[in-house]
Amino acid sequence: MADDFSERCEQALHAFMREFGITDRDRAMRHIVKDWLISHGYTKPADEADGTQERADGRDPEFVQYPSYYKDGGNL
Repeated sequence: MADDFSERCEQALHAFMREFGITDRDRAMRHIVKDWLISHGYTKPADEADGTQERADGRDPEFVQYPSYYKDGGNL
């Protein structure tokens, strides 16, 4: 059974490498593991890894001000 699984994994890896034009087996494995870790929430994509979420214009998309809501000492 282990040999069957190993063979299926190798076949799948080679199909992946053909599809993405990757010739280096280690590079393909790193790509697969990185994608899995990101998709399962264990890490963030490189562009989000530093913790900044600023847009290209430098503004933080999470920061929004609505001064009209804060009347009478900050009560809504």
